[in-house]
Amino acid sequence: MGRFGSWAGREALVKAVAEAVPTYAMSVFKLLEELCHQIQSTINCLWWSHDPKRQKIQWLGMGKLCRQKSKGGLRFRDMVLFNDVLLVK
Repeated sequence: MGRFGSWAGREALVKAVAEAVPTYAMSVFKLLEELCHQIQSTINCLWWSHDPKRQKIQWLGMGKLCRQKSKGGLRFRDMVLFNDVLLVK
């Protein structure tokens, strides 16, 4: 995986690809919570590092990254809740 140009580019990548790919599977199946947490962990590693396999210091927890932008977050999706919402639809 190459280097990203900026934090805005990394945010767009996370929202457009990493959160969108499991959407169809989540709308059909109830995924295990462990799998949802693994997806979130991968997104978190991708956000803080250029390489998702290499661990970096994560300055904010995923709970804070999932907050609305007006409350200081980045509005990333909470995958467990997102899976439940898609199944309710």
